Amino acid sequence: MTREEIAEKAIKDLKLKHQIQDNDPILAVLELMQIYLNQPEKSPAPSGDAPAGSTADAPPKTAAAVSAEKQQSNKEFQEAVQHLEKQSKALSAIAQELIEEFRFAKERFKSLKPVSDFALTIITVVSLTFGVVLTCYFTK
Repeated sequence: MTREEIAEKAIKDLKLKHQIQDNDPILAVLELMQIYLNQPEKSPAPSGDAPAGSTADAPPKTAAAVSAEKQQSNKEFQEAVQHLEKQSKALSAIAQELIEEFRFAKERFKSLKPVSDFALTIITVVSLTFGVVLTCYFTK
């Protein structure tokens, strides 16, 4: 099994175990991690394919330069994860507020006294009668 297959299997197991929905923010974080981990290593261009203006005998990168590139890449990844975390917290807050509003509305509607069937029948008959009278009045 490759790393990608192992990661996909682990994500599927995680989704099943914790009943995670497909649009959950944690899955987006896992996808970002997969993309980051599956990035090919940047290697210098072969000397025959060197771009114009560059020297074909460029010295190899030092360990410090490679380390600095990896730190920059890690920093970018951390910033992306932090941004995603902020967005997911904002989404969670909005969802929580919406749930509270639904609960409040449900309680409010429960507190209303139900209208009796008799009252609804009377209102319907009166409205129908009024409509017939107005129709007869304006068609003559």
